[in-house]
Amino acid sequence: MAIHELQVGIDATYQQALKSFHEGGVPIGACIMQAGQVVAVGHNHRIQCGSNIRHGETDCIEKCGHTVDFSQVTLFSSLTPCLMCTGAIILYSIPRVVILDNINIHDYETNLDMLRERNVEVKILNHEPSIELNRQFQRSPETRTLWLGDVGE
Repeated sequence: MAIHELQVGIDATYQQALKSFHEGGVPIGACIMQAGQVVAVGHNHRIQCGSNIRHGETDCIEKCGHTVDFSQVTLFSSLTPCLMCTGAIILYSIPRVVILDNINIHDYETNLDMLRERNVEVKILNHEPSIELNRQFQRSPETRTLWLGDVGE
């Protein structure tokens, strides 16, 4: 993936995380790119829509509908995917995942192992703005409970 394409994916993903945050939701965004073009973006809707399964990655996959050949895409996520989102990546045979924050994870290293065991290419960027946004959300007394609910606690 060319540097310009990588930056487009990073920007789209981070903007979705910010969008969710500004809506009062969990700040996790995602983007799916194919042939250098953004084909879908999504963000966590657990708080905004009262959804248990609309995480950033699953929201983005849903927005692709049935027109995208998932075997040809790259999924960007602003945080290491949870078990549910890891399962969706595997289910749809997405071959590449780019992670903006692998610092503020919740015991998700096993999920990365699951992806790699299925030959998913995992690229970890540790994008500082994403790290800081997640850190702020996870540690703030006002939003910590929302975060814990998002990771099943």
